[in-house]
Amino acid sequence: MAILGIPQVFEIPIASASAPYNLVVIFKLTHFIVGRGTVVSGRIEQGTIKPGEEIEVLGLVKGRPLKTTVTIVEIFKKLLDHAEAGDNVGLLLRGLKREDVQRGQVHYYTSDE
Repeated sequence: MAILGIPQVFEIPIASASAPYNLVVIFKLTHFIVGRGTVVSGRIEQGTIKPGEEIEVLGLVKGRPLKTTVTIVEIFKKLLDHAEAGDNVGLLLRGLKREDVQRGQVHYYTSDE
Protein backbone atom coordinates (compact mmCIF):
# COMPACT_ATOMS: atom_id res chain seq x y z
CA MET A 1 0.00 0.00 0.00
CA ALA A 2 1.34 3.46 -0.83
CA ILE A 3 0.40 6.73 0.83
CA LEU A 4 0.94 9.78 -1.38
CA GLY A 5 3.03 7.66 -3.71
CA ILE A 6 5.47 6.64 -0.95
CA PRO A 7 5.70 2.89 -0.36
CA GLN A 8 4.79 1.79 3.15
CA VAL A 9 7.83 0.10 4.73
CA PHE A 10 6.47 -0.58 8.20
CA GLU A 11 3.54 -2.40 9.71
CA ILE A 12 1.05 -0.60 11.90
CA PRO A 13 0.94 -2.37 15.29
CA ILE A 14 -2.40 -3.68 16.47
CA ALA A 15 -3.23 -3.27 20.16
CA SER A 16 -3.90 -6.64 21.75
CA ALA A 17 -5.42 -7.18 25.19
CA SER A 18 -4.31 -10.83 25.16
CA ALA A 19 -0.59 -10.01 24.89
CA PRO A 20 1.59 -9.36 27.97
CA TYR A 21 1.25 -5.90 29.53
CA ASN A 22 3.62 -3.32 28.07
CA LEU A 23 3.36 0.39 28.88
CA VAL A 24 5.51 3.07 27.31
CA VAL A 25 5.53 5.90 29.84
CA ILE A 26 4.99 9.33 28.36
CA PHE A 27 5.17 11.78 31.24
CA LYS A 28 3.37 15.06 31.26
CA LEU A 29 3.27 15.22 35.03
CA THR A 30 4.54 12.96 37.74
CA HIS A 31 3.54 13.31 41.36
CA PHE A 32 5.28 11.89 44.41
CA ILE A 33 2.90 11.05 47.24
CA VAL A 34 4.69 10.66 50.58
CA GLY A 35 4.17 7.16 51.95
CA ARG A 36 2.40 5.92 48.80
CA GLY A 37 4.77 6.17 45.81
CA THR A 38 4.84 7.94 42.45
CA VAL A 39 2.01 8.49 39.98
CA VAL A 40 3.06 8.12 36.34
CA SER A 41 1.01 8.41 33.17
CA GLY A 42 1.25 6.73 29.79
CA ARG A 43 -0.47 4.66 27.15
CA ILE A 44 -0.77 0.90 27.39
CA GLU A 45 0.59 -0.48 24.12
CA GLN A 46 -0.52 -4.09 24.70
CA GLY A 47 -2.06 -6.33 27.35
CA THR A 48 -3.95 -5.45 30.53
CA ILE A 49 -2.93 -4.28 34.00
CA LYS A 50 -4.72 -4.53 37.36
CA PRO A 51 -4.01 -3.03 40.78
CA GLY A 52 -1.83 -5.33 42.88
CA GLU A 53 0.28 -6.64 39.98
CA GLU A 54 4.07 -6.46 40.15
CA ILE A 55 5.82 -4.74 37.26
CA GLU A 56 9.37 -3.83 36.28
CA VAL A 57 10.55 -0.38 35.20
CA LEU A 58 13.10 -0.74 32.38
CA GLY A 59 15.50 1.63 30.66
CA LEU A 60 17.28 4.92 31.29
CA VAL A 61 18.40 3.91 34.80
CA LYS A 62 21.76 2.31 35.49
CA GLY A 63 21.64 -1.08 37.10
CA ARG A 64 18.92 -3.67 37.17
CA PRO A 65 15.25 -3.05 36.39
CA LEU A 66 13.27 -1.62 39.30
CA LYS A 67 10.50 -3.85 40.62
CA THR A 68 7.38 -2.24 42.04
CA THR A 69 3.68 -2.87 42.58
CA VAL A 70 0.80 -1.02 40.91
CA THR A 71 -1.53 0.08 43.70
CA ILE A 72 -3.99 2.20 41.69
CA VAL A 73 -5.04 2.24 38.02
CA GLU A 74 -6.87 5.42 37.02
CA ILE A 75 -8.27 7.02 33.85
CA PHE A 76 -9.38 10.65 34.04
CA LYS A 77 -9.78 10.54 37.85
CA LYS A 78 -11.84 7.33 37.74
CA LEU A 79 -10.48 4.30 39.60
CA LEU A 80 -10.49 1.11 37.52
CA ASP A 81 -10.27 -2.59 38.32
CA HIS A 82 -8.21 -3.02 35.12
CA ALA A 83 -7.00 -1.15 32.04
CA GLU A 84 -6.18 -2.58 28.63
CA ALA A 85 -4.39 -1.84 25.37
CA GLY A 86 -5.04 1.65 24.03
CA ASP A 87 -5.94 3.21 27.39
CA ASN A 88 -4.18 6.36 28.60
CA VAL A 89 -3.71 5.67 32.30
CA GLY A 90 -2.25 6.97 35.51
CA LEU A 91 -0.57 4.37 37.71
CA LEU A 92 0.40 4.72 41.35
CA LEU A 93 3.66 2.80 41.79
CA ARG A 94 4.46 1.74 45.33
CA GLY A 95 7.83 2.65 46.81
CA LEU A 96 9.31 4.57 43.87
CA LYS A 97 10.54 8.14 44.15
CA ARG A 98 10.04 10.75 41.47
CA GLU A 99 13.74 10.51 40.57
CA ASP A 100 13.40 6.76 39.89
CA VAL A 101 11.25 7.26 36.79
CA GLN A 102 11.86 9.28 33.63
CA ARG A 103 10.03 10.01 30.43
CA GLY A 104 10.55 7.22 27.91
CA GLN A 105 10.90 4.38 30.38
CA VAL A 106 8.95 1.17 29.85
CA HIS A 107 6.90 -0.54 32.54
CA TYR A 108 6.72 -4.23 31.77
CA TYR A 109 4.74 -7.12 33.20
CA THR A 110 4.64 -10.70 31.98
CA SER A 111 2.06 -13.04 33.48
CA ASP A 112 3.01 -16.56 34.50
CA GLU A 113 -0.01 -18.00 32.68
